[in-house]
Amino acid sequence: MLGRARLVTRQRTFTPLLLPRQRHASTAHSDHHNHHQTEEDSTVYPKEGFATPAWRRFFVVSLIAGALYQLAPKPSEEAFITRWLAMYTTTSEKWLDMNVRHTVLSVDAAEGVNLFTTASRPAMHRMRFPQMLDNASPFNVQVGLNADTRDFVAKTEKE
Repeated sequence: MLGRARLVTRQRTFTPLLLPRQRHASTAHSDHHNHHQTEEDSTVYPKEGFATPAWRRFFVVSLIAGALYQLAPKPSEEAFITRWLAMYTTTSEKWLDMNVRHTVLSVDAAEGVNLFTTASRPAMHRMRFPQMLDNASPFNVQVGLNADTRDFVAKTEKE
């Protein structure tokens, strides 16, 4: 199998890649008998002057450039675009006031969030039936097992 592959590669290496182009007798050489004459250019060119569109555009552009140069601000003045942008921008004092107001409102909002996240229930146990404190019999209690409940006061919802 390797022998066949070797033969195929040898055949490919011996075949020329480009064959010379064969020419026929009719296309081999062209006739050069009357090529000593020069052809004249028959194109009619217009007369050049300063009234052509290119020169007119040049003069118009130069007039506009000169007018813009005369209307341009002096080196000590600010440019038109800078003055226009300054007219529509907010001053630094106003930005400072807005930032202070935003900071105050942010602190207030953070304090409100802190109040609700750190809140806890009151340290009292609300009984569903507070009259149950008085339900025990004072005579059926063994010695040492009763608590002194004389100072307890049951608070209602209105208190």
